[in-house]
This record gives sequence, structure tokens and C-alpha cells, in this order.
Amino acid sequence: MKTIAARCAAALLSLAAAGAVLSSAPAAFAATAPLPKVSPNSNGLHGQVRPNHVYLGQGAAPETIYLHWTSYGPQAAKATGWVLWPSTRAYPRAVRVDVWRPRHYSGHPGFFFTRMDWTFRSTTGRERTIYFYFGNPYGGTLQVWVQR
Repeated sequence: MKTIAARCAAALLSLAAAGAVLSSAPAAFAATAPLPKVSPNSNGLHGQVRPNHVYLGQGAAPETIYLHWTSYGPQAAKATGWVLWPSTRAYPRAVRVDVWRPRHYSGHPGFFFTRMDWTFRSTTGRERTIYFYFGNPYGGTLQVWVQR
């Protein structure tokens, strides 16, 4: 009787230990997986983790600069910085940048965030949010940030 009880106890302990190892595996994997990138320029899939700027195009296109990432994780990230429109004489405005929805693009290592919002105060003082997606709107091969 003692041996059956001892064997049952040993089996339960080994199952509990195996469960503890398996349950910690996803957390360990997530901690070692590379973080998604943000494409900071209009040059497609050349992303960076925690870029200090995001340009939406060439020349007079709007841009965010001096980004400070307050959080950066595998599913989403948040930054603060400045937004400016070089084509206007408007002063730079404080901006909050949110990125999320990581996706993998075939032929490119890692993941890229595919959604981005810029929230700032307009010249009239009202809060405004501009929504972007990272994609290919015209059927070409270059992925870019496009206003939604």
C-alpha cells in the first residue's frame, strides 16, 4: 500500500514539475524573441526598434522627431516627441505615437508594426489623431505608411 501511494505521489510531483516547465516556456520564448520594428522612413522594410523619428515621405512630408519610447513590447509601443510639417510654417507640436499590430513580411527577418496613430493638438488647440497603416496601397513592391 505504501509503495502505491509513494508511486502516485512521485507521479503527481513529476507531472507538476513538467507543467511548471511547460507553462514558463512561452514567457521565456517571448522574453528572447526580437521586438517588432517600426519603419522610420519611406524606404519600405528597413525598420528599427525604437527609432528616434518617423518620416512619412520625401521632402515636405510630415514627420515625427525626437521620439522617446515610453513603452516598447512585442504587441504595441508608445512614444512621445514632436510632429512637424515642413511644407508649412507651423511650429512643431508635441505628439504621442502609438504603434501596434505586428506582422511578418515574407523575405524579411522579424516583425514590423503595421498600425500607427499620431495624437497632437492642432493650431486651434483641439486634439487630433491621424491614423496610418503600413502597407502597399498601389500594388507595387514597397511598403509605406499610408493615412487611413
